Amino acid sequence: MNEPGQFLNHYYHFVVELFLGVWAFLYGAFNPLTGLFDAPNDPRMANPHHALFPSFNLLPEDLQPPHLSRVIFLNARHSEWRDTPGFNAFFFRAAFPSLNIEDTEDWHDRCLVTFANPKFQRPEKAWHLPIALLADRSAAHRGEACGSRTQRIAAEAYEYMVKKKGIDTFGRWWSHIRYKVYRFAGVEKIPSDIQPAPVVSVANNLTDPQSLLPPPPDRVVITYINRQSVRRRLIASHNEALVASMKNLVKRKQAEGKNWVFKNVKPERLSKEDQVQVASESTVRIFALSQAQAHLFDWFRYYWAFTVTDCLTSSGWNQTVILLLLKYSTREVSPTTMNGQLGPWA
Repeated sequence: MNEPGQFLNHYYHFVVELFLGVWAFLYGAFNPLTGLFDAPNDPRMANPHHALFPSFNLLPEDLQPPHLSRVIFLNARHSEWRDTPGFNAFFFRAAFPSLNIEDTEDWHDRCLVTFANPKFQRPEKAWHLPIALLADRSAAHRGEACGSRTQRIAAEAYEYMVKKKGIDTFGRWWSHIRYKVYRFAGVEKIPSDIQPAPVVSVANNLTDPQSLLPPPPDRVVITYINRQSVRRRLIASHNEALVASMKNLVKRKQAEGKNWVFKNVKPERLSKEDQVQVASESTVRIFALSQAQAHLFDWFRYYWAFTVTDCLTSSGWNQTVILLLLKYSTREVSPTTMNGQLGPWA
């Protein structure tokens, strides 16, 4: 991976950009429906364009990409891929517990031992890696999806694999990773809907891939990611108004006999395991854009009517850059996104 430390040490760029793109490409490349490699001896995969397959790709339950055994950061040291809150390491250990992580010094060692020294007349050596995936930020920015529209390196892998029908458009290809993190974090009552989707016949008259997502649960949990104690936050009075309005909404719904809950969460006060637990329970999520947003794309469960509300200013840099970031990222998993103009930053 040719990725500088300035991006690696930020959870959003590390997971939601780099590894989301890596997994999208790896998952899609080894999906027989793409035709990028020889299909196994499976009658379901004998003809990827058979009428039994819908126009979008629903992965069979037994499809898994090759196991990740090693990650090499060519231009970063071990201290540079760790973020301050520690979620990068948490993600690595949870999703890939046996992963061997090498940094630029390890790469330098590999180069030295393969170098042919003329003095001793020894032949050059080479490392044989049966499968290797190369990730390069500068190369991704030469692509149209990343360089011209999104400025997000995962967009190149994601859009390519969607076109090849190697991954679906509502995030089920990421469910293997989410399940591993749920298990690692000790999430209670792990739902079956995060498991890979089976192959479905077009005879079901499916017109919208998202219709295959589970319906909203009976218990609706509105989670407000409160970041008032960090740099990106709302004006205090606007924050108080938001919390009060959510409480009143939930009170009205409860009076109607509905099971609605409002959670005012300050993630910096929770353990990483508790943050993942909160994410797994949420139906509606509200936040002022910050690093906490990254949890949406990784660990939040997706329902047919899953909703995201972000609080931004009405003009300027937030609209041109941050909204672009949000709209790109949410398209990866296709939830409903609402941009709430609740006031400027404090």
